[in-house]
Amino acid sequence: MASQVSKGFILSPTAAQFADPIAYLSCPEVIRAGQEYGILKVIPPKGWNPPLSVDPERFSFITRMQKLSELNMRNRSREFWLQGFSNYMKMRKKKVPNEKGMVRLLNGESIHLYDIFVDDDPRRFEEDLEDNRMVKLVLDYKAVLNNSGKKASSNSDSRKRSTACEVCHSKERQHRLLLCDGKDCDKMYHLDCLSPQLTSVPKGLWFCEDCILGGSHEYGFEEDMDSVFTLSEFQEHCKEFEDEYVKKKWQNERYGPSIHQLEGEFWRLVESQDDLEVRYGADIHQDDPSQISGFPIRKNPDIDVENSKYSPYLDHPFNLCNLPFSNGSVFNYIKDEEISGMTVPWIYVGSLFSTFCWHKEDHYTLSANYCHAGATKKWYGVPAKHSDAFEKAFRSIAPAYFQRQPDLLHQLVTLISPDEIIKTAREKFGEEIEITTLNQQANEFIVTFPKVYHAGFNCGYNFNEAVNFITSDWLKYGYDALQEYKTIGKENVFNHWKLLERILNDALHTPDDVLISKLEDKRFATLLEWTTKNFKEEYAKINKCIFEDEKMSRVVDGITDVKFADLLTTETVDDSPRRIRRRMTRMAMAGSKGHSDELLCHECKTALGFVWFEVDPSKAVKQEQLPTPKTTPVLNSESKSFEDINMDRETEFQRIIEEAKREDSLEAGEDRRKLRRVARSKDDNNSVPRPVGRPRKNKDIPRLLCVNDFKKLQALKVFLSSGDLDAAKFEQLNKSTTVYYDKFVLAMTRIQEKLGKLL
Repeated sequence: MASQVSKGFILSPTAAQFADPIAYLSCPEVIRAGQEYGILKVIPPKGWNPPLSVDPERFSFITRMQKLSELNMRNRSREFWLQGFSNYMKMRKKKVPNEKGMVRLLNGESIHLYDIFVDDDPRRFEEDLEDNRMVKLVLDYKAVLNNSGKKASSNSDSRKRSTACEVCHSKERQHRLLLCDGKDCDKMYHLDCLSPQLTSVPKGLWFCEDCILGGSHEYGFEEDMDSVFTLSEFQEHCKEFEDEYVKKKWQNERYGPSIHQLEGEFWRLVESQDDLEVRYGADIHQDDPSQISGFPIRKNPDIDVENSKYSPYLDHPFNLCNLPFSNGSVFNYIKDEEISGMTVPWIYVGSLFSTFCWHKEDHYTLSANYCHAGATKKWYGVPAKHSDAFEKAFRSIAPAYFQRQPDLLHQLVTLISPDEIIKTAREKFGEEIEITTLNQQANEFIVTFPKVYHAGFNCGYNFNEAVNFITSDWLKYGYDALQEYKTIGKENVFNHWKLLERILNDALHTPDDVLISKLEDKRFATLLEWTTKNFKEEYAKINKCIFEDEKMSRVVDGITDVKFADLLTTETVDDSPRRIRRRMTRMAMAGSKGHSDELLCHECKTALGFVWFEVDPSKAVKQEQLPTPKTTPVLNSESKSFEDINMDRETEFQRIIEEAKREDSLEAGEDRRKLRRVARSKDDNNSVPRPVGRPRKNKDIPRLLCVNDFKKLQALKVFLSSGDLDAAKFEQLNKSTTVYYDKFVLAMTRIQEKLGKLL
């Protein structure tokens, strides 16, 4: 069957166009092509070919292992689903007919039980299966999952075993605790903490709700930390693997396999149950100046910057170390921040069939990928206009998986072939999705445009480098990225509002005549237009959430408010440039009060701006002195000496240590058979006892919350949705909460006034 993927668009700029990449990629013709195709190939002018500027004998890296069949979403969904279904069947004292979940049809073919589960009409298989009783069991299990509605939990194999109930967190009544029989699961629940409650401890197996649902569905690549390759060593490894694989698969091919043949074999491996595992040197970011980039850079001590071999490329804007901050790039407004993997390039060293899975760039930014050397890199792109249809088709293939992992498409661990996505969208939803493809060779760029899903694989050893950049046209998409991230709790890589505020402040401090002249440039006019539009939309939402809601206004009026600018005058602030390493230190952004642009909402992980709340329960609770082993009068901590307070803390610390030792002793010495398992009662065929509520978070620590998540606090939800707030709770909320107002609104107001006068 012929592929339904279409060929992508190729750009061949002149030397003058190539020397100003932001202007070139922002021109109307290129933007239209980017919107139509999603990904574009850029072929440099003749003679432009920078030398690979790393030492192959010294450049070293570790690789991640990729088992291709596990990357297929359908395969992985089947595996996770089967784990949960098997646990459910064990609780019903039944067995899955086949370890792999396959059942036979009357025509002799086989089908996976998961495929029956996700079918729009599972009952239609009753007439086709040799054992049609399986359809009812699948439907019963489906009802259990629908009744649960539970999302992914942060369950981990490294999780410390607890002797407390997962619901009430009490360690009392150990004889009434149930221990889950799930693999690598040691969760415990009191009989009366389940819903429905269980009054007896019958014999049999019992699984917690997480295990009935198939676990957390977490998946990630394994990093082979024990094998460190130099570039030369990895190239030799790739050659040996390629020679062996090609000889076995295409021994009759005189000139080796074509790109088309490799493409067919790649997707066959992804969709099969084959155990082939490949290596990929991905997301490589080094601190050694000689290994930061494959491009010539001035800080690389191994190159002679005066040498004509390197000098033409040192400051060229299409050098990926320069592109993010080249002339016209919007990233220039936050040039004081180095964002590794975004404004600082990452390196990718590929091998045959190593892959990068479907994803969009962070914050929907544009990206540029350059192939320094090696074999073809095969690309697929979904234009932004088809992004929603793509996601809908993807989710329909594995709905239960997305219920457990809402951010699955942000994890870069999932593949489905382009042809299957196109087919699914057409047959299930009557929608047409266009997916384009490009073959990237050495000395060629691939540019992905905003909100474009892309994926691909390597046809052999190659050395690539990638970075992000943003044009004024990107602002149409950046705000949408923030809204999506709020729904899935994805952290911001940079503060969108800080970037926009700097754009406005720059315009405010520009002389009127110069500003009028700059506004004649369509790119700058677009920049200001979308900046003010983003601010207005966000402020309107906040205004509606707080000031147009009578009950919410009443709550906020009683809370202590602080302007962040005032806070900065009373606290020491470190204004040195901050180095933010994506995926490594982003969590630290929420830990500092020094900069409002570094604060993240505790719940949705988005950067805070305009208005946010700090909820600190300790402010509302009277601090009492902890009792010591000797019964002494409880004194107010303010009247105690520094030495006394330290002594009390040390005593309390010793008490905690002793308690921990007793717990470990109990855990090690207690016969686990006394922790009786509970099976579901026979007269309750379609319900699984599950916890009443969810394991609670630590509510005693200070939390920073955006407006939406502040309104989700339990006390506020009750107050806002129905009656009045209990006076004591209202007072406690006021004491424990501080509301902060940031400076962004002022910048927006002033620029509107200035533009109104000028225009």
